[in-house]
Amino acid sequence: MMKIITIIIVLLLFSCNKSVEKSWDGEEEISIYDIYKRPSNKKVKTNNQLIDKKSDNNKKISYKNLDQLLHKSNNEEMDKIETEIKSEKLIKFSYKLPKNRILAVLPLSGKYQKVGNNIKNIILKVNNELEVPFNIDFFDTNSDIFYKIGDLYDLFVENPPTYIIGPLRAEETYQLIAPASIKNIPIFSFAPDSNLTKYYDKLYIQSITPINSIYTVTKYAIEEMNIKKFAILYTYSEMGLQYLEDFTQFVTDSGGEVTKAVAIDPYENKITQLDKPISKLVSRDLDSLKEREDYKRILRRSKNVKKGYWRKRFINREKRKLKPVFDFDAIFLPISQDRAKYVIPILAAWDIPLLTRDKRLMEQVYHKYLNKRQRYVQVLGIPFWHTKTIFEGGSKYLNGVLFPAAYSVDFENNVDPFVLLFKKKDKKSYIYEALTYDLLNILYYVFEKKEIKIEDYTGAMGTYSLYKNQFFKDMNMIMIDNNQFVRY
Repeated sequence: MMKIITIIIVLLLFSCNKSVEKSWDGEEEISIYDIYKRPSNKKVKTNNQLIDKKSDNNKKISYKNLDQLLHKSNNEEMDKIETEIKSEKLIKFSYKLPKNRILAVLPLSGKYQKVGNNIKNIILKVNNELEVPFNIDFFDTNSDIFYKIGDLYDLFVENPPTYIIGPLRAEETYQLIAPASIKNIPIFSFAPDSNLTKYYDKLYIQSITPINSIYTVTKYAIEEMNIKKFAILYTYSEMGLQYLEDFTQFVTDSGGEVTKAVAIDPYENKITQLDKPISKLVSRDLDSLKEREDYKRILRRSKNVKKGYWRKRFINREKRKLKPVFDFDAIFLPISQDRAKYVIPILAAWDIPLLTRDKRLMEQVYHKYLNKRQRYVQVLGIPFWHTKTIFEGGSKYLNGVLFPAAYSVDFENNVDPFVLLFKKKDKKSYIYEALTYDLLNILYYVFEKKEIKIEDYTGAMGTYSLYKNQFFKDMNMIMIDNNQFVRY
């Protein structure tokens, strides 16, 4: 009997346990994560009944409403992700939607990143001062995508900027021309290469080009100083040859003459390497001396000296006393300011009497080398010398050098917007500040608002005009005087 009762109890317990399992297994339990993943059009069973039983009637949780809410959130999120995937390339450049967008293409990494990031900061600083600032995005020329022409096409076709600022170098600017031309996007390059404008009619140069420097130098030397004969010492490079061609053309057209043109190796910086080409500016070799009357007099006098060693010694000693012969009144040096600090003293070492502000050099040293028909030689430089680094390890021979000012700002004028924005006591050069400041203002007032013409704009670099798509500056001339830049 007891055995039968035990069996009946076990069977009853088993039956109850099975019914409990069915009550839970009969309804599919869904987690919040599972609901989030489900498509909104799929019917989902929930354990609403169980929750409702445990809750007050006034506080019932409707999983149906929660399901709809989560699906709505899910759809918005998926739409966002889908949009990001479709515009993956554009997101890389953090493009904004407003119309007046600028894409600044600069070297933000790599060899020239210091210059690129400096210009980036200047752009942001100047843009913040505009009445209605541009929306500006930055693009690194050292990124992988820059030299993938197909990706650049996609970038400009799908979401073209209004203007492109940069790059710094000519080869990088060439890379942008074809993609930008698809949407007729104007490019405002900092590359000092006037030949770039031949390949795209909406490419503008905002830099100090060789032709702009040469125009300022030759106009001042010929019209103000009445100099007619020039020499040029240039680097044997693409840029140096461009300087030679343009300088010769401008001087000739202005009624002057280039009597000497000497090239130096762009990679040679030692004094011993520079000495040989510079020596070609003056007539000191034996072949040219044979035609000089003063040398012929030395030869006649040497006949009174014994032949052999003593006569040769006499001729060499007297030859060193001869005044240098050169046929120019000014020498143009389109070279870097670092190299100029080496070259100018070598010119003096070769007894070329330089026009200087140092009276002792003029009266005691140079004067004895000056022939009756010659004048002191004026050294002419380029605007990139307009930096205080030219005074580092300075030389007395730099005093009196003339070159176009890279910027024409009076830093004593405390109400000038440029001065208020950029003046720093420890700043050595303001070239990039001036270029960028003027470019942003020209884009805003001339191209965007169309309030004025380019000829009516006067900025940090002076007055402007448009010459073959170059922003031509009417630069002032400045002189170095006792380690100071003096407007001349």
